[in-house]
Amino acid sequence: MTRYDPRDDARKSYDVAIEAMRERFQHLYEAGAKRVYQVGDCVLIQGDCLEIMPALEKFDAVVTDPPYGVGDSVGSGLKKNRAGKSSYSVYKDTSDNFYSLIIPRVRVAIGLAERAALTCGFKRIYDYPRPLHVGSFQYTGTTVMSSWGPSLWQPILYYGKDPHVSKLVPDSFQFCNDVDRVTEHPCPKPLVSWSKLVNRASLKGEAILDPFMGSGTTGVACVQLGRKFTGIELDPDYFDIAVRRIEEAYRQPSLFPAEKPKPAKTLNMFEEGAA
Repeated sequence: MTRYDPRDDARKSYDVAIEAMRERFQHLYEAGAKRVYQVGDCVLIQGDCLEIMPALEKFDAVVTDPPYGVGDSVGSGLKKNRAGKSSYSVYKDTSDNFYSLIIPRVRVAIGLAERAALTCGFKRIYDYPRPLHVGSFQYTGTTVMSSWGPSLWQPILYYGKDPHVSKLVPDSFQFCNDVDRVTEHPCPKPLVSWSKLVNRASLKGEAILDPFMGSGTTGVACVQLGRKFTGIELDPDYFDIAVRRIEEAYRQPSLFPAEKPKPAKTLNMFEEGAA
């Protein structure tokens, strides 16, 4: 007589869950995803967002910080991380690439959501799709110079209908320079400031897309603010950092103390070619 081992049931349940996840995300691999990872209400995809986005459903909002096409030049805002990396290993942030690669992807992303909020470099503000409104992050000091002196702001481009139409919510925010250094990203956005933008562009429970996920700050803000999140990142190093940060965010207390923090639920990591 075979002795019952409860671990057998656990393995069978795990296999069933994995198979369901493979079927759920198979269309993303067919669209070109290198890896797909889910933790809680966050789906993280490594790949080219131009290939991936047509395989996605509609979102309530896009909140993103695309490359600005400024390269590694002085005044670009890029900083080297601890590994000495000051740009992307799979993308050169040149002016030509900005027009030929970034702008087409921004257009597709905006079309996937009811509304969008994105940051852009002030030098190329007129090269983006025409926004409905322009807000800003405001700085108390800067090393970035414009043709009219120090630039103490960064544009926020708003598209679509304001989700807070019945409230007097500001369109601009003070920029906090307290950056989470574990991002190891050359141009990270402070979580405090970025959370304000996520909160401005969306409502609790809504689904957010960031097609230029970087080190995952939008995803961390979504976890803390009670939003669903889908992030796409081409650079494998930054993708790994985003996964770690979002996992950690689920282990931290929620920003809503009256609510029970949502526990992390890691489902699986799929490698390229999974079937």
